[in-house]
Amino acid sequence: MNPLMILTLAVTHFFVLIVPGPDILLILRTSLASGYKEAIAASLGVGCGIVIWIFLAVLGLNALFLAFPAIQILLMIASSLYLLYLGVGILRSLKSGGSLNLNGKATKGGLRKFFITGFFTNLSNPKAVLYFASVFSVFVSSLDSLWQLLGVAFFISFESLCVFLLVGKIFSAKRPREIFLNNQKILDAVCGAIFIVFALLIAYECYQKIQG
Repeated sequence: MNPLMILTLAVTHFFVLIVPGPDILLILRTSLASGYKEAIAASLGVGCGIVIWIFLAVLGLNALFLAFPAIQILLMIASSLYLLYLGVGILRSLKSGGSLNLNGKATKGGLRKFFITGFFTNLSNPKAVLYFASVFSVFVSSLDSLWQLLGVAFFISFESLCVFLLVGKIFSAKRPREIFLNNQKILDAVCGAIFIVFALLIAYECYQKIQG
């Protein structure tokens, strides 16, 4: 494993993290709506999800999907349903006028709720499935030892956490939160709609796979 490969993976992973998707949208909204502590909890949840994907990639996630396509289809269905649940929950919170959270009701369960939401959002993220089953799996296949695998796993997990914590810190600042709170209903409606669009896109892709 040479420095160029590490740099390539680091840059690729960074852009995968910041490209708009469920994970980054979750951290953004949590930061704006609830604050930095909640964003940290959600980031840790997303990070744990990434660790799961790394572990599956090492075990041969892409080969598993090729051998058993039904597993990927079931995963896509579950992902679509969970993202739909998040989107509808946000839209429902507009009517209830409750506190700002991704469960569509007053915040209960403290930071644990945000951690769990982050964890399952990452596991249902179609971008994560594609990335770890393809690009990351190819990179992992070039590693020669267990120590290299562990090193890459730690590096990717640490990079992911740093990016999400930075996003959380920036958007949980006073000014961004004031803007969000002053436009809460509009921004929540947009956020909920985006989650629903993600869910519908996954459902459509799943339908195409079944038909094909």
